[in-house]
Amino acid sequence: MILSQCEGEFIPDPTDPRLPRYSEEGKDAAGCFINDNLWRAVRGVRIFGGATRDLRIEFIPKDSIILLTLDGHQRELTDSLGIYTEINFVIDNRKLQFESIRRLHRKTFLLDGEQNYGQLVQGYDTVATAGVGQLTIRRANLGTQNQSSINYIVAGTFSFTATSDSLDTIEVKSGRFDYSVREAKD
Repeated sequence: MILSQCEGEFIPDPTDPRLPRYSEEGKDAAGCFINDNLWRAVRGVRIFGGATRDLRIEFIPKDSIILLTLDGHQRELTDSLGIYTEINFVIDNRKLQFESIRRLHRKTFLLDGEQNYGQLVQGYDTVATAGVGQLTIRRANLGTQNQSSINYIVAGTFSFTATSDSLDTIEVKSGRFDYSVREAKD
């Protein structure tokens, strides 16, 4: 039996059609500019129907952090074509005590470069860390649920500036994401 899953829907932004239009509908797409070069991720379908992972949210109790990861490909940042590029946000969860996606709804996190920060990973190398800026989760609402999981729509915006040994300053701007994500029930 082959399982199938829907692909993400890329709807161009009317102001800059290279980016996905900001939405809060679970379109499974994200985009931003990294040093004025386009970075974009749209959920695709792999062979045998498994969807690519484009948004991960992890609550890591032992480190008291929340890790939000956007997966995608950056073509213009280096000479390599289609290099895998990941944008991570690390949020200090010691005071917040968030344990579920639904607690992130309508939260803005100031990225101070120390306890809360953005970072950029290419391939397996972290190329920029301690990014200063802002991450806003505008929507983290219930979509559907069944006996084993709860599906949410998680959407938001982001921007940050970080330093890199190889590229000096890296500026991530005009970031937006809109995904349907699954949280396993306890």
